[in-house]
Amino acid sequence: MQNSCRSCVMEVKLSKGDRVILKAFGNRIGIIDGEPRKARSKLLYPVSIDPSQQSSFYPEDSLEKFIPPKSVEQLLKDKEFCDVEDFAQGLIYKKLEKPLSDNLYTFYASRTEFLVHQFKPVLKFLNSSKQRLLLADEVGLGKTIEAGIIITETSARLGELSRVLIVCPSMLTPKWEKEMQKRFGLHFDILKRNDFIKFLDRYADYGEAEKLKGIVSLQTLRSGKIIESLRDIAPRFDIVIVDEAHYMRNPETYSSELGEVLSELSDALLFLSATPLQLGTPDLFNLLGLLIPEEFSDFT
Repeated sequence: MQNSCRSCVMEVKLSKGDRVILKAFGNRIGIIDGEPRKARSKLLYPVSIDPSQQSSFYPEDSLEKFIPPKSVEQLLKDKEFCDVEDFAQGLIYKKLEKPLSDNLYTFYASRTEFLVHQFKPVLKFLNSSKQRLLLADEVGLGKTIEAGIIITETSARLGELSRVLIVCPSMLTPKWEKEMQKRFGLHFDILKRNDFIKFLDRYADYGEAEKLKGIVSLQTLRSGKIIESLRDIAPRFDIVIVDEAHYMRNPETYSSELGEVLSELSDALLFLSATPLQLGTPDLFNLLGLLIPEEFSDFT
């Protein structure tokens, strides 16, 4: 056992190089590319899903060792066949397994009259392999609605989302709570500092079983203690939405460090800002670097 996990008393069931199934993320398959670390009473494993992106840590109970299915040749050799009904069901499943990216499945489900321009960023996000987007519409063009569509569409494709986090200035938290409930029937809790710390504690104890649909102010999260706890416990979020994301543009600040951590912990990340084009080029580059660090790592 490496030094990073000498204090672990539980049996380590997975090893570096193992292919694993991420049970809470649509059964996506990744590979363990390092040694586990201990956080509270849990073992966290570094798992790489996309070789071009940095690996993320997942609790052991959210992973399952991947056993590859037998090849067609091996099935024939072993004389393992299915009947016609099973074959037909399998064929239909394969056709429905990947939803069409240019169709919106929740168009009629919300209580909102959509404008044409609001569909473009949604489709761009759904077509993106990285699931990262800077939404830079001007004030009054409905960025909140576009974010709500992205949440509902992602849920329609992947199933119920386990953890969705909305981060915004404190004065906007009631607006986000009201808009999500009124327009999309989505109930989000507004979390104060103690509420969010309790969520982190529960995630450390229960892992992927801990659910969240929360709205937290930027002022609450941009503290050294909260950021350190996020790094240590490493909760995974299906989607993180940051409103007024331009507040994260300055490096060497807690706000920017928070953006970096949330980027590492989120499967999908959406930045909203009405002023990105009014920022200087370095500031805009820094903002994009938080979204997609592997593509915006060097300004020179």
